[in-house]
Amino acid sequence: MTRSHSWLSAPGNATPIGSEGGAPTADDFPGTPPIPQTISPPTRYAVTIQDVAAEGSFPAEGHEDRVMRWADATISAWKQASAR
Repeated sequence: MTRSHSWLSAPGNATPIGSEGGAPTADDFPGTPPIPQTISPPTRYAVTIQDVAAEGSFPAEGHEDRVMRWADATISAWKQASAR
């Protein structure tokens, strides 16, 4: 596999390489919207994977509803975090 983007990590290097040799920036992705500012991740979620698991068995009954509530709670938490 040939890597054609300068922002990909060099073999054996965990640090991404941007066009200037550092972390990638919006300039490394022509035509894309600007990269948002870094925000602190949420620390609390109204629904967690533990709620989806329902005692760890992930029962089929109600699973879709639990996953949708989890997704909604995750989106809500990130929206609140980004509004700070």
